[in-house]
Amino acid sequence: LLSLLSNIILLPLIEAAIVLIVLGTVVMVLYLPAAKIILVVAALLLDAVLAINGFLAQTGWGYFVVAALPEGLIVIYYLLFAIIFSSWPAQPIQYLRPLATGMLVFWLLGVLCLQNVREHNPRLHFIDVGQGDACLITGGAGQAVLIDTGGLGGSFDIGERVLLPYLNYLGIARLDLLIISHAHTDHVAGAVGLAKNMRINNLLLPACTDSPHLEQLRRYVPYAAVYTAAAGDKITVANWSFRVIHAPILSSLDNDSLVVEAVHKQYKALFTGDIDSGIEQKLSTRLSKINILKVAHHGSAKSSETMFLQSLQPELAVISCGRGNRFGHPAAATLKRLREVNAQVWRTDQSGLITMELRADKILVRPYLN
Repeated sequence: LLSLLSNIILLPLIEAAIVLIVLGTVVMVLYLPAAKIILVVAALLLDAVLAINGFLAQTGWGYFVVAALPEGLIVIYYLLFAIIFSSWPAQPIQYLRPLATGMLVFWLLGVLCLQNVREHNPRLHFIDVGQGDACLITGGAGQAVLIDTGGLGGSFDIGERVLLPYLNYLGIARLDLLIISHAHTDHVAGAVGLAKNMRINNLLLPACTDSPHLEQLRRYVPYAAVYTAAAGDKITVANWSFRVIHAPILSSLDNDSLVVEAVHKQYKALFTGDIDSGIEQKLSTRLSKINILKVAHHGSAKSSETMFLQSLQPELAVISCGRGNRFGHPAAATLKRLREVNAQVWRTDQSGLITMELRADKILVRPYLN
């Protein structure tokens, strides 16, 4: 979208730099000090080109993201396209071509308008990132919040290969808030790949000072507002209210994961990171009944103790874990305790992506599998 403006600004600078480079190369044979000055000026011009190009890219107007369209609209698009560029000499095609051109213009404008005006019920998208956590929360008006980003620690980038395609599929071009529960690879390693390709307006991070993942993430989002979480902090985004129930103190251990409560109208969801029963016991007296529980530590036997679950009484419990993982998650004991409090259990290793739509009278669960 910004190609015309960028060409007007950048092409003269690039041309001037090329001329100076050629001139400097010629002068180098005759008088080296003068050549150095000319080449330094050329380098400064190229630095300016990179800086301006980077700024224009960060504005978010360099491209636009269109959500996946219904099959019928896609068929109409290709039919109109075929009529406009058809070389078939039949008379009806000649008459239809101007009409099809106008219809295609209205089609494109309609699609762009629909991206901005359509509203959805709030949704929680528990994304299948293997042995890790990632939950996207949407609330209308195109706003989006992501809690954790998953990550495998190898060459496969969860952020670029899983999260970004799914967010683009939904038509999400930016994140209004990214929350990282703690600095372990399976919760944060996908963040950098996402930040390289998508604008992130706000970051809520744990007080962890020794994480290369978090340091790298900060470098890729210099424009974002970064907040270090503290217990009691509250942020309202996408028609949701996020409250920090528990925050770590300069550590990246499982027990010091952020615990965040997300509230929309009458619905409550609790995100527990990787805390174990020790922290659960401390939090039990401070928490009340919720609708949705993101089960701690992928269903580990050391989390989700009976007292904690009884204080929450979750209607729905989501376990995010990898199929056939080497840790044996979720533990049979954890599943038993969840059944004892009548929680309906959903697992990403069995259902893949799990979407929960918050309607006025109920929560509609849509698993990708099963």
